[in-house]
Amino acid sequence: MALIWDEPLGLYRCGALQQPRQVLQSALPRWLQFLLAPMSAVLARLAQRWIAAGRGCDSDLDAQTATDIADNAST
Repeated sequence: MALIWDEPLGLYRCGALQQPRQVLQSALPRWLQFLLAPMSAVLARLAQRWIAAGRGCDSDLDAQTATDIADNAST
């Protein structure tokens, strides 16, 4: 829901970082909309930490090439 397509760059961006107010506006019920301003700043800050923005990939998955997969399948 928070992924935002960046047409000029041809990739998705994290809306929680790029447009936190818009992300919250679409997610919060109407009766909580008064919290948009303070929650937007909090969301942007937390999202940066949650996704480790600017720190490289924090995934523990190992990337494999098609050759690696084929080699593993034949053994």
